[in-house]
Amino acid sequence: MRIGRRIGLIGLIGLIGLLFSGCEIIPEDKQLIPLPNAEPVSNALLVEFTGFLCVNCPTAAQEAARLQAKYPDNLVVVAMHPEDNHFTQTGREEYDYTCPEANVYYRHFGGSGTTPFPTGIVDMNGVWLDYPSWTTAVLTSIMQEKTGYVNLTVTDVDATHRSFDVSAAVWASDDARLLLWLVADSVHGAQMMPDGSTNLAYTHRHMLRASITDDPWGMAFTFDAESDTIHTRALNYVVTDTVGTQVLPLTDYRIVAVLYDEENETILDVQQKQITD
Repeated sequence: MRIGRRIGLIGLIGLIGLLFSGCEIIPEDKQLIPLPNAEPVSNALLVEFTGFLCVNCPTAAQEAARLQAKYPDNLVVVAMHPEDNHFTQTGREEYDYTCPEANVYYRHFGGSGTTPFPTGIVDMNGVWLDYPSWTTAVLTSIMQEKTGYVNLTVTDVDATHRSFDVSAAVWASDDARLLLWLVADSVHGAQMMPDGSTNLAYTHRHMLRASITDDPWGMAFTFDAESDTIHTRALNYVVTDTVGTQVLPLTDYRIVAVLYDEENETILDVQQKQITD
């Protein structure tokens, strides 16, 4: 795996500086950018790196929610809480929203212990963006044709044994990897707010919890650009995840499938399915 580019580091002066100066503050007049009227032609993935000690991350989460509401059928948002960043560390289990896979992707793209949050990457291209820049990057992505396809299904959901079957049919114009993620929605827990207070009942959305495949980088596929052959992979997964000390029902999770072009560091398609009874 190649390490991504362009990451900013901040100097830390004591704990107060660590938590507050590291969260980037964006002027209000630059936070909202009007979107032109146009029809999307593909799907985009917004990875939102965040932490509950980051006072400006709730504002970034609102921007992600705004974009998702604007393009509900074309934008997938996944929030990652990497364990190697100071905004995610408390030493208290009930506030631990990290997962090992989030850290793998974070480190792959150059994240460090002092990377300022909030920040994000669109289509896993390694370009770190402040949240006012997400609109332009997402819009650019969904207005461009992508050269891959994923059809995702989730079946045989067993709430008692917390298991389900997931199947993905994939095609791409070149070699690619299929990443399958378990993502939790509506996780209620602690979050520091822009006014410096701590909201113990904050709702965390689209939180990455695990990779469904043993390898965080998923399954490799070899494609022939001249062929229309579709490959299918299926597997059974048992959810053992806890969020902090919470055990979530299966219906609070969804599956995200990312068809990833490793060589060019971009996605070829992304799809998601809610787990339903």
